[in-house]
Amino acid sequence: MKLGIARKGLIVVAVPLIFQLLFLLTLAFFLWDNFEKMRVETHARNVLFSLNEIYSSVRDAATSLASYKSNHDDQALNVYDRKVVQVKKQLKHLKRVVSERYAEISESDRKKDMHLVDRIEIAVAKVEGLLEECKQNLMSGNQFVAMGSMPVLFKVADKISVWSDELRQRYEQKDEQAPKKQMQRNMNITIIVLGGTLINIAIGIGFALFFGRTISNRLIVLADNSDRLAKGLELNPPIDGNDEINELDKSFRKMSEELKAAQEEQKALTASAVASEERTRSVIENMPIGIVIIDAENRIESLNPQAEQMFGADTEKLLGHPLSEILPSHQSQEVKKKTNEIRKGSGPSAVTLAGDSEALRVTGESFPAELHVSKFSTQEGKHFLVTVQDVTERHEMEKLKREFVSMVSHDLRTPLTAVQGTLDLLEEDTYGELTEQGHKRVKVANESVDRLINLINDLLDIEKMEAGKMRLEAKPTSLLKILNNSIESVRTFAERHQVSLELKIDEDIIVAADRDRVIQVVVNLLSNAVKFSPAESLVTVAAEKDGAFALVRVIDRGRGIPKEHVDSLFQRFKQVKAADGARKKGTGLGLAICKAIVESHNGSISIRSEEGKGSEFYFTLPLS
Repeated sequence: MKLGIARKGLIVVAVPLIFQLLFLLTLAFFLWDNFEKMRVETHARNVLFSLNEIYSSVRDAATSLASYKSNHDDQALNVYDRKVVQVKKQLKHLKRVVSERYAEISESDRKKDMHLVDRIEIAVAKVEGLLEECKQNLMSGNQFVAMGSMPVLFKVADKISVWSDELRQRYEQKDEQAPKKQMQRNMNITIIVLGGTLINIAIGIGFALFFGRTISNRLIVLADNSDRLAKGLELNPPIDGNDEINELDKSFRKMSEELKAAQEEQKALTASAVASEERTRSVIENMPIGIVIIDAENRIESLNPQAEQMFGADTEKLLGHPLSEILPSHQSQEVKKKTNEIRKGSGPSAVTLAGDSEALRVTGESFPAELHVSKFSTQEGKHFLVTVQDVTERHEMEKLKREFVSMVSHDLRTPLTAVQGTLDLLEEDTYGELTEQGHKRVKVANESVDRLINLINDLLDIEKMEAGKMRLEAKPTSLLKILNNSIESVRTFAERHQVSLELKIDEDIIVAADRDRVIQVVVNLLSNAVKFSPAESLVTVAAEKDGAFALVRVIDRGRGIPKEHVDSLFQRFKQVKAADGARKKGTGLGLAICKAIVESHNGSISIRSEEGKGSEFYFTLPLS
């Protein structure tokens, strides 16, 4: 049976209380018994007292008559009359007292006593009659007649005396034994009171000591377990019992096991963190780019070895110095501006500085660099990570590439133009009539040369755009004429692919643009739309005003473009591969050139497409 501390405490209190209750009930029983016995004793005294009063009253009545006989004193007769009345009352009182029922007096004894009282009452009544007769005789002067009734009176008085003595003996015996019994009862009650009190005290102290010792000893074990747990020692054996202390001990042991598991896990996490930190440090120290950590005030906190080598200085020499020591003034201010935006949350959490960036070696020599700033937080606060990549080699490679593209483009353009002219003459039979097979060969060769010339033109356009040498003659131009010219330029190509073209424009819109370059953009978008549209389909060119810009849309009903290719469409040499594996002919530079031309007009170009439902290319041009 599970006994909790509360139940044990209840037992400690309840058992003495229950014993106390039993003790009080026993004491009450003895007191009630004593009270009943005292009532019986009082009853006996009342009976004896009544007998004595009756006997005394009868005697006084007889004495009063005798006094009257001798002295003829009327006062004696008054006493006689009063005593006779008292005798009647005393007889009634005796009869009532004897008739009372008590547990100590059996019913048979009570009946015997009542019988004696009845006989005494009859005898007394007879005595009263004789005395009354004597009174009348004495008052009439017949003394001799009065004296003649005396023998009868004495005889009746003797009977009354006998019966009274018998009744008196019965109650005198009880009255004589009463003091001894009362003393014995008082002694018994005293013993019960003292014994019960001592036993009750002993029980209370015993239970308190027993439960107190078991609880306190186990609490001491719990306290010792706490110290052992704090010192990392083995815990004491489990505590016996099934109360709250035992539950607390189980919870404590479970907590100890969980704490040990948590400590082991913490050790593993710490070891993992240390290993991770070592790996991170190793990665940072061996990264091929420079890493500079700065605080919120743009002061240098640390550099990795690559950054030290890049700037030609140890970390100790730059530690705590402003970032302006390794970056030009304008570059340092730009970084400070970006870190402030990042810290205030008004900009992205990481930015790459646009444009040509530079860094400074401690010797004062500058070199081209690519800078990237990002925020990270530690317990010490917010910090910023600045990555510096020396792009000197990249700049040289791009310069060589541009020079190579320019050289190849110019050197190939002239001979290709000559080849194309010769092929045109051959196709026109200028040098003699060709067979049908010859015409096919010349046509294929002419198309190949045409693609090469277009590729070279596109490369030259890209090179000019990147070098900033492309000149745009932006002037007010009719957008309707641009779109009509573009559609006419592509119409033959569209008819060959069995694709229809339509134009949707509600009004002529005047834009500030370079007419030829915008036609180049629209023709490129139309050619792509036709190229990727199924036969018997429709390509739509639509234009409308959109605020301060004109919005031009080229819509086809072709295969659409997968989402994963949308972001790369406007990059150089990027083409979307069809689901069937076929690739349409093209240089992959058209959309990149379109993007460059549109952005040169301060416009934007983008695409909306859903695979299987066609594509919509749209761009904006500023209104004139």
